[in-house]
Amino acid sequence: MMRFATPTFVKGLIVVLPIVAAFYVLIWLVGRSEALVEGLRLAVVPDHYYVPGPGVGLLLAAVFCVGLLTYPWITRKLLDGVDGVLRRTPLFGAIYSPARDLMDVLGGDVEQKLGQVVLVKTPNTNMGNTSAV
Repeated sequence: MMRFATPTFVKGLIVVLPIVAAFYVLIWLVGRSEALVEGLRLAVVPDHYYVPGPGVGLLLAAVFCVGLLTYPWITRKLLDGVDGVLRRTPLFGAIYSPARDLMDVLGGDVEQKLGQVVLVKTPNTNMGNTSAV
């Protein structure tokens, strides 16, 4: 009897445990999301008008926004906008712009970004002369 009961119990546990864990995580997530927006909710909506769910709605909206960031053109527009604001910020932009430009040059294919290295000889000077002086 025990040889039959133990594997059957384990098989039942394998089926039930993921379902219970998923419900537990879902209930915890809903409760946690509601707790995160409770301060904002109390400032906007009085207790007697409160309907549970804005925390879940905000959580779903946040997950959707993160999903939007997986589209490269949306992310590029967002980052370009932030970059433009940072470059125009007084004092901060004077430091940020050259540092960002340097990182842009160093990141990726340097030859493609800078082009080909050339030797320029200036007339009537020794500049550009490769012989030892």
